[in-house]
Amino acid sequence: MRYGRSYRGDKVRLAQEAGCAGVLLFTPSRDNGAERGEVWPEGPWMPGHEAQRGATGPMTFGPGDPLTPGFASPSVDQAGPVHAGRLEQAQSRLPSIPVLPIGANEAAAILERMNTRRVRDSDGQVKSVRLGPGPVAVSLEIDAPRERRPIYNLIARLPGRRPGFVLAGNHRDAWVRGAQDAASGTVSLLRAAQHLGERVRAGWTPEYGIAIGFWDGEETGLIGSTEWGEANASGLKRDCFAYIN
Repeated sequence: MRYGRSYRGDKVRLAQEAGCAGVLLFTPSRDNGAERGEVWPEGPWMPGHEAQRGATGPMTFGPGDPLTPGFASPSVDQAGPVHAGRLEQAQSRLPSIPVLPIGANEAAAILERMNTRRVRDSDGQVKSVRLGPGPVAVSLEIDAPRERRPIYNLIARLPGRRPGFVLAGNHRDAWVRGAQDAASGTVSLLRAAQHLGERVRAGWTPEYGIAIGFWDGEETGLIGSTEWGEANASGLKRDCFAYIN
């Protein structure tokens, strides 16, 4: 499967529903690779051996901790053994087929060994596309141990003169794109917090409260923000005017 145009987790879900045994995901070089220009380290584009790695959970219809759908995860000091029923429920929401991202080089080696089929493209033109089946065969082996780990949100609050507040947030865990995601947003919020602190020390108090949230576990399924929102739902509905992401 190619990356692009829709969330990778939806691609995996549709492949699973269609009876696929596994999924290999790749980014074509025309989208992010040598066909666009110089690749890293000489340029900004993805080299052919590299692959985009990211969560494939059900974020479009069930974000957050899959063990606690619709309600908040316990805090670290409250977390006990996983109830078997909860684990089974979580497994039913996660992909049941193996998924592996591969580089454009590996994808090209597979595609050039696949049979072609005549299909119509988006313009209605008939063309030959390498869709298979075979004669190439792929052996897919994935080492992905299942573990539970604590995650940590950081919430800073600046009280106002009147009830209610505005919340600005960004995730504090990184993706494979490094400083591009999400350090730029983190730096912006930290700088805003510095400016707000300077104004408060000079005697300023905002009309309404201001809160800043740094969410953990975003890349694994919007977990930190979702669980915090579920844990504080009643207060947020009552007091939060807006959220700036």
